[in-house]
Amino acid sequence: MRENDFHCIVNISGAPHNLQTYDEVGVPYRHIPLLTSDNIDEWCKNFFTELNALLSAGNRTIVHAEEVGDQVVSIMGAYLRWLGVVNEPTDAVTLIERLTNRALEPASRALIFRAHEFRNA
Repeated sequence: MRENDFHCIVNISGAPHNLQTYDEVGVPYRHIPLLTSDNIDEWCKNFFTELNALLSAGNRTIVHAEEVGDQVVSIMGAYLRWLGVVNEPTDAVTLIERLTNRALEPASRALIFRAHEFRNA
C-alpha cells in the first residue's frame, strides 16, 4: 500500500479481523461496516460522505471488503452517481457491468438507480 502511495483504507467488512493488522503496520484506516439490512440507504449516505471527504482531502484510498461481489460494486456505482460523475442510472449500471464483466442483480441495479436520492437526504 505504501509503495503505491495510498493514504487510507476504508474497511467495509463486518468483521474487524484486519483492523489489528492495519494498526500493527501503521496504516490509517476507517472501519465502516457494511450493513446487509434495510439500512443500506442510510449506510450509503454516511459512507459516501466519509469517502468523499477522504478523497477531497487528497487521500488516495482503498475500499476493502471480504469480496468484490454485487453489493460492493453496486455501492461503488452508486457512489459515482451520488458524486455526479455519471448522471444517468443506466449509464452507471452499464459502466459497472463492463468494468466487472458481470451482470448486476436487480437489487444492485436498484441501489444505483436511487443513489441520487442520497445527495441531499
